[in-house]
Amino acid sequence: MNIRNAGLTLLAFALMAGCCADGQSPASAKMYTPSLQAGAEFSGFDTDVATSPHPFEYGVGVYADLKVLGPIGIEAEARTIQFNQYLNVRQDIASGGLRYVLDRGPLAAHGYLLYAKALGGLGSADFPEGTYGQDRPRRHDTFSTLTLGGGVEHRLTYRVSLRAEYEYQSWFNYGRGETELGVGTANPSGFSVGLAYRFF
Repeated sequence: MNIRNAGLTLLAFALMAGCCADGQSPASAKMYTPSLQAGAEFSGFDTDVATSPHPFEYGVGVYADLKVLGPIGIEAEARTIQFNQYLNVRQDIASGGLRYVLDRGPLAAHGYLLYAKALGGLGSADFPEGTYGQDRPRRHDTFSTLTLGGGVEHRLTYRVSLRAEYEYQSWFNYGRGETELGVGTANPSGFSVGLAYRFF
């Protein structure tokens, strides 16, 4: 099973778990209070550029999650993928958007929270000459990005939580060879493991 199929399986599992979760009474729905956590993570990504197979590189990132309305929250993250660098390939991304947390049901009762997220942002990339269409000398550019992801978060203590997640990204207007000038989309994908601290 490749990394992309594994991620899609994880997202499908999260959706199915949501359908099987216990219902929530109106009284308990009113007990939600805002919370904020921030953490750091280690990632491994298929960069989807340069050669075949694509370079698989590693990186580090930071993230913050603010729960604002029941299971719905806001996530912001920033990451650099550049360790094990090959052919000048480097990808940095900063994005933000919505996160949905399944915080009820049998898994949640044991401290495991499934979640899905959708983020938009900007990506800064280095790549080999010739990647960006007919502009062969170009080796760096900035792109608009869309990230879809999901994972599981395990609360170790009231303040500290560990998470593992999969992300599938779209970097728009990425060059795709000699005949395409700014046409095409790169789709990096990968897994991250993070540790966060809850402030409130």
